Amino acid sequence: MDLLRFSRCNLAWLNIGENRAFDSYSTKPGNTNLSLDVTGPSFDITNAFPGIDPGKVHITDGGTLNGSDVTGYKDGEPLIYEYNCGSYSDGTDAKLNVTLTLNVLKSDSYIYIDNDLNRDYTGNPVNPEIRVEGSKGKVTASYFKWNGADWEPCSDIPKDVGRYAITVTVEEDDYFNQAGLEASEFVITKAANEWTTPLSLGDRTYNETAGIPAAAAKFGDVTFTYSNVQDGVYTSTAPVNAGTWYVKAIVKETENYTGLEDVKEFHISQAANEWLEAPALIGWTDGEPANTPSAKAKYGNTVFSYSNAKDGLFTDTMPENAGTWYMKAKVEATANYTGLDTVVKFTIAKKEEQKPGDKPTDNPNDKPTDNPNDKPNDKPNNKPTDKPNDKPTNKPADKTKAKSSTPVTGDTSNPALLISLLALSGGTLCVYAFRKRKSSN
Repeated sequence: MDLLRFSRCNLAWLNIGENRAFDSYSTKPGNTNLSLDVTGPSFDITNAFPGIDPGKVHITDGGTLNGSDVTGYKDGEPLIYEYNCGSYSDGTDAKLNVTLTLNVLKSDSYIYIDNDLNRDYTGNPVNPEIRVEGSKGKVTASYFKWNGADWEPCSDIPKDVGRYAITVTVEEDDYFNQAGLEASEFVITKAANEWTTPLSLGDRTYNETAGIPAAAAKFGDVTFTYSNVQDGVYTSTAPVNAGTWYVKAIVKETENYTGLEDVKEFHISQAANEWLEAPALIGWTDGEPANTPSAKAKYGNTVFSYSNAKDGLFTDTMPENAGTWYMKAKVEATANYTGLDTVVKFTIAKKEEQKPGDKPTDNPNDKPTDNPNDKPNDKPNNKPTDKPNDKPTNKPADKTKAKSSTPVTGDTSNPALLISLLALSGGTLCVYAFRKRKSSN
């Protein structure tokens, strides 16, 4: 049959062979319109149109061909493709233009939760592994908590201890219907707490920088308190004095996890004292003001005491007499630091006595005295004087001013006057001795 007539045929494909000659009565391949019901986002064109050669299909609009699978189409929108039917006698291609209207029949969607949400408290929200077969629409998970009488919606994803339920929905898309998962219950139970870092606090010496206790728990914050008795009263005040102490680490129990408590012994040892300023006392001379002792200890107050023997009895009385002395600088030991005891030698020098002749004691102007109240050891002053009020010294009786009658050592020009003065001195001594004896009787 040389003639091919298909003007009233709606073809999806056609093979006419090579160098096909058409007469005036023949109709060449042209345009056809078809419709096709499909499900899902793809279909196999060889299943839809048996005998079609996918290698001769060229989609120009409305979809994509990959092998024999057609994707990327939408419900109600045309899928247009060209089909290579062969060639004409003049060598040109014979093409069939097909407009395919697809009617997408939506399939059902299915929702699954692949993991178990029942668990102990972890501090983190639950993380359901939601799997949807079908629709690629928006997935929404909703949570509810049982309050003992009813289910209350949760504003946040559950993480605390309690009884819960979860529902999941997925919206429809172009190929699948929406779907929903019935409420699925799960329970979060109280967790058993544990130490992740054991309690520790190192020993130290008095007045050193206090150490910081270390401890960490799986759940909750750790607080530290202190006591000097293991089973005693604990306070938040860290100790500073030397001794045996105890630190307690506590994590309070909550509805989500159990509590923790641990106690550890530590020690603050006695510090070794030392002189920051060595004890010293500079000596002085008898009769002068005493010098002040000095000393400074790293810890405690210094007390000074004194003795005349290094191993003797020390008192707090500062010595005054000349001689060799000892000063003791002492700091009493306490529970916090050791004591100090140092003895220092010092000297109070004797004041030098005045030697005879160092300073003149005879004054030529001193007056003789016959005062009966004079002390027995006082020596009479027998030196002559020429003052007007002195006793008579054998001056000339005339009113005429005489020459000086004051004796001078080595002057022998007036022997009579010298004899008179000696006699007068002897008489004075006798009178003084008589009065002295009379007063003693």
